Amino acid sequence: MGEIIKIENLIKCISVKGEETKITIDPEKLIFLGDRYGGYVVLKDLINPTSICYSAGVGVNVSFDNDLYNTCVEWHGIPCHHWVMDPTPSSKKVMETWHKKLKMNLTTHILTCGLGGEDGDFKFSHQGPGISWSFEKTTGEGMTSETTKIVPVKKLSTLMKENSHKKINILKMDIEGDEYGIIDDIIENKLDIDMIALEFHGHNPKIGKWGYSKISRNSRNEYIAKLEKYKLSNVWKDKGERDYLFIKNELMGF
Repeated sequence: MGEIIKIENLIKCISVKGEETKITIDPEKLIFLGDRYGGYVVLKDLINPTSICYSAGVGVNVSFDNDLYNTCVEWHGIPCHHWVMDPTPSSKKVMETWHKKLKMNLTTHILTCGLGGEDGDFKFSHQGPGISWSFEKTTGEGMTSETTKIVPVKKLSTLMKENSHKKINILKMDIEGDEYGIIDDIIENKLDIDMIALEFHGHNPKIGKWGYSKISRNSRNEYIAKLEKYKLSNVWKDKGERDYLFIKNELMGF
C-alpha cells in the first residue's frame, strides 16, 4: 500500500533560472505508491474513481499500478480508470498476470504498445541480460533477433484521441528516454494533464549516463523549464535527480 515516506525533505522546485527553491505544498497531500524500484510520488486528491491514469513503461514491476488500484479501492470502494502500457514481451506477461489477479477489472486496461514521441513500429533491444533489464529504443545495428524486438509505439495525443480522453489526471512514465518526445507532444498539442510522475533519462551528474537518451543535463533542465512554462510545476525530485513530480499550478492554488 502507498506510504508517506521521506517526502518532506525532498519537496523542491527547480525554477526556470535553474535555482532550487522550496515550494508551498503540504507533504501530507502526497503519497508514495509502489516499491523502492518502481515507485513514484502522487497527489492524493487525484486518486479517486473519476481519475484517468496512464502508466507507461511497466517493465516487470507493477508495484506502482498495484498500489494505485488498491489505494483507490481502500479510500473510495472502487478503482480509478487505469491504462497500463508496455510493448515488450516480458512486460506483457507480467501485466496480464497482474490483471487476472484483479479478476479482469473493467476499469483497468492493458495496452501492449509503447508511449513515445512518434507513432509507428520501432526496434527495441535489451539493455542487459535477464528480464529485469529494461528494453529501450535502438537502431538495432549489431543486434540479433533474439535481443531486438519490433514493437508498436504511440504518441500520447494519439492514445488520448483513441480513448476519447480530453484530460489525464495521472501520467506516470518510465520509458527509457522517450519522455522528452512526450513532453513535446503535450505542449505542441496542448494536452490537459493534471500531474506527471516520471523518470528522466540521459546524462546525470550523480550517476553518469542513464538509459538510451543521449540528452545532456542542460537539455533536461530545458525540458523541466518547458513544463513549468506550461504551468506544470516541479514540486518534487528524488535525491538521485532521476524521478520527478510535476503538478498543474491551479491544483496547488497558484
